[in-house]
Amino acid sequence: MQSLQEVIASLRGGLIVSVQPAGPALDRAEIMVAFALEAQRAGCVGYRTGNARDTRAVAAATGLPVMGIPQDGGCHHEPGVVTYRLESAREIVEAGAAVVAVEASHCEVRGPLTLPEFIRGIHEELGALVMADVSCREEGLRAVEYGADLVATTLSGYTPSTAHLRERGPDLELVQALAQAVDVPVIAEGRYHTGAQAAAALRAGAYAVVVGTAITNPFWITQGFVQAMQAVGRGA
Repeated sequence: MQSLQEVIASLRGGLIVSVQPAGPALDRAEIMVAFALEAQRAGCVGYRTGNARDTRAVAAATGLPVMGIPQDGGCHHEPGVVTYRLESAREIVEAGAAVVAVEASHCEVRGPLTLPEFIRGIHEELGALVMADVSCREEGLRAVEYGADLVATTLSGYTPSTAHLRERGPDLELVQALAQAVDVPVIAEGRYHTGAQAAAALRAGAYAVVVGTAITNPFWITQGFVQAMQAVGRGA
């Protein structure tokens, strides 16, 4: 079994594939495992999963590091609101996640724990790493101060203060700003749709890159082809 530091080292310079159901037809553990195994065959170094069911299945099938999202400690349930519960993180870790992905944006916190308490509990009680999902440099600095082991640019473009960035593609400027400001690995995530964009993230200082939609969302991929072809058919 890898140590936590070995887990981090194994991600360096690699592709992490987000295997989360992109539609109701895909919401089955065996489908997530199929995506994960094919991604492993192609050379990915780890995965990001969205629930304990898929975390358990993917971790068991692949043996690669998994970044799991607690059901209510890493995702929005209301706009601008997050809840931190150690029980949710425990479920993810017991399912096989080496890293717990935690939302660390400047949002309203509801629940029994603050962000620093949540991170400390994951470290001390669960023995897992923490990846803080942030939308800006200030959030990244704060998360590292609170003890996060990795910082990801996941939320850039998906918070009120960064929504204007969503149509601009990956936030390479945030990757570079964080890489220059923090002493933990910076994970590039959010709208990476081509290999060239992923490579640009590494050049900007990213430790690794997470890609989801462009690999595991058949609807999005198919829609792109259909729309391009329809435009030609309409004489565009």
